[in-house]
Amino acid sequence: MSLKKYRPAESWLAVPGPPPKFYPLDLRQRQAAVLTIAGRWDLAEKLLRRNLDQAQESGDMAAIAGSQRDLGAILFKKGEYNQAKELYLQSQQTAEKLNDLDLLSAALNNIGTLYFNQGDYSGAAECFEKRRTITIRTGDRQGLGEALNNLGTLHADRGNYDQAMDCYRQKLEIAQGLGDRQGEGLAWGNVAMIHYYQGKMDLVIENLKKQWDMAAAIGDKQTLALSSGNLGLVYMDLGDYERAMEYNNKKLALSRALGDKSGVNSAISNIGVLYYYLGRYDEALDCMRQEMEGARELGDKLSLALAVFNLANIYRDTGRYDEAAGCYREAMAAVKEMDVKYYLCDILLNKSELDLLTGDHVSAGQANERAVLLSREINRTDVTFWGELMDARLAGRSDPGRAAEMLGALLKRYGQDPEQARLHYEIFCLTGGERHRAAALETYEKLYGKTPKADYRDKMAILKQNN
Repeated sequence: MSLKKYRPAESWLAVPGPPPKFYPLDLRQRQAAVLTIAGRWDLAEKLLRRNLDQAQESGDMAAIAGSQRDLGAILFKKGEYNQAKELYLQSQQTAEKLNDLDLLSAALNNIGTLYFNQGDYSGAAECFEKRRTITIRTGDRQGLGEALNNLGTLHADRGNYDQAMDCYRQKLEIAQGLGDRQGEGLAWGNVAMIHYYQGKMDLVIENLKKQWDMAAAIGDKQTLALSSGNLGLVYMDLGDYERAMEYNNKKLALSRALGDKSGVNSAISNIGVLYYYLGRYDEALDCMRQEMEGARELGDKLSLALAVFNLANIYRDTGRYDEAAGCYREAMAAVKEMDVKYYLCDILLNKSELDLLTGDHVSAGQANERAVLLSREINRTDVTFWGELMDARLAGRSDPGRAAEMLGALLKRYGQDPEQARLHYEIFCLTGGERHRAAALETYEKLYGKTPKADYRDKMAILKQNN
């Protein structure tokens, strides 16, 4: 199956900056903000720790809360989630005591962002909704844009693409009105990700390049790293593995230079997927195990679930069926708990392939039916195709004539080369028809010339043996 076996894209969560104040602490805070954008996170952390120490010495509760928030934000970027959470919660408690809505708004946003990254979507949604309410009440347009952006990212991960796009477009309008180039670039990147989920690759590249240009203009290295990773994923989908590897390695290098543990982890994951597609399974396994270790360290439940899913696919394709089954169960339970529909339909579909290989046709049909229903609900047309193909393959076990009719109907509906190649291949396997063997081989040779995927190579070998 030609499926997305990786976390397909990263959306950007907005973390607020401090309200402008002319305070002795403010100079260091502003210096730290510049250093953060430039990627010098260790030096920024030192300045912010000095700020917190000075604020605590002064006894100024508002300054303490702001310093806790700022230090928490840089620790969050570095993947030090436990330390960041402690500081965020302290900042929230202080803001509530002071009844300072601006400080409370920022604290809620940061706590929500942390919850999101750890897979607690309900906790994140509660924080972001509270922040949206506060920003409307206080007239804080910058904060409202950030809240909308983060709610959009929650909707996107749950497959609610129309709601996500509405949030992102509102964020874009606010950022443009404020002259906020970093916020505008963030919004363009997230709009690109919705187009990605919907398969509109030209629009994805166009919007990611807008975001890249804005990040480069202001020297925003973290956004450049994210853009590199997402461009790598787009090129992976387009079959340009050389360029995909180039962009994912750029992301890995930038993330390591920043000390961004989450960025390093996602880059390693996607490099592992490239190795998987190339049939380099030992290297793919090594990457996935590194990702699991990193995800556990970060407390990132979603990345951990997807690493387990990737392991399941590798185990299945290398004949380690019992290990694959256990991994599918673990990954499915995790994404169900988080209500992430995008990945749930992927896992169900791949599990159905394992069930078919092990002869459990009933379970294969049940898993596939759920995958197709879910894919139609969230408009995952790629999963819908593979699910309809699985229906035909299952039918072929008991009624080859009906299966051939189903495959013939799919040939008329799906015209992309990968789809046509696989359909001709399945009809040949079912009927032995030379016309379909020749058509499948010709198309796979064309595809392999552009994209050296191991699956294409293996199918070509089978077709040539049966000449």
